[in-house]
Amino acid sequence: MDWWKTGDSEKINWNHLPMNQIIILLCIILSVFNGLAQVTDTIYGRVFSSITKERPAGDILITEKGTGRIILADSLGEFKLVPKVKKETYKLLIIAGYHDLLEYDYKSEWTQRSGPESIVVWAVCNKEEFAKNLKKKDVKPIIWYGFGRMDRDLSQEDKRFEKKYKVNYVDLNIIRIPIECAERFNRGVFLELDLKHGVSWRKKINYSVIGRPYED
Repeated sequence: MDWWKTGDSEKINWNHLPMNQIIILLCIILSVFNGLAQVTDTIYGRVFSSITKERPAGDILITEKGTGRIILADSLGEFKLVPKVKKETYKLLIIAGYHDLLEYDYKSEWTQRSGPESIVVWAVCNKEEFAKNLKKKDVKPIIWYGFGRMDRDLSQEDKRFEKKYKVNYVDLNIIRIPIECAERFNRGVFLELDLKHGVSWRKKINYSVIGRPYED
């Protein structure tokens, strides 16, 4: 007697099934239920900076908490993440430059939207707090990508520039503030240099300075 019938009226007679067929059938059934539980959600978001209301500068890393899988947002700050397990709320961790680490609750219902969920990473450009952490208080700081190098690694030309214009190159990788804040602080220094020295200094400033103005 065949145990599997295609007719709608036929049913499986479990009493006549060999044990190995029962095990196989149970595995198939479980796999079907497991397949039904698989996620069809796609987490779709777009990350903004609280400072500029635009995409944060630098890399934006997103992960679902506890999974270990990390993705990068694109040039617009958008990302899509397909989780492995369906949940009512997905716990996201978002790192954007030197903005504060953001833990974000993404609701499953939002995956039904056509557009991305707007997500804001927060930071405050506190110039007074920034100034407290400077070693040299009597000169204007200019923030650059120094890649963790010390003052002694500056070129002789950079040191002459510091001395002549009474500025100090400060490494972003040491002070660790958002690039958006660095650009804002630097613009203030650039304006002062323009007012005092014209624009000739622009040809001499280090090319790694954040927001370096064009040579006029």
